[in-house]
Amino acid sequence: PATLGKVMQLNPVSYQYNHQTDERYTLGFIAQEVQPLFPEIVFTGEDGKLGMSYANTGVIAIKAIQEQQQMIQAQQSLIETMQKQIQALEEKLSEK
Repeated sequence: PATLGKVMQLNPVSYQYNHQTDERYTLGFIAQEVQPLFPEIVFTGEDGKLGMSYANTGVIAIKAIQEQQQMIQAQQSLIETMQKQIQALEEKLSEK
């Protein structure tokens, strides 16, 4: 789960822009922290500051969900196998 592992390293933050005059906070990520994980969504603006393409974070989230679903399905398969093994053992024990 390459994408999921990187998503788990993301650190959502609440912040205010330096030029902001009201007290509203914005939710997001620090581009410098995201860049090593997902460089494809980080860009350098004309002012030389890093920014992020938040529109692409949905694609990353969907990929992480798909990886989670694969893990869930594998776990479900293992649970079903283990349930069958337990049932078989219980049947053997009850035969004695």
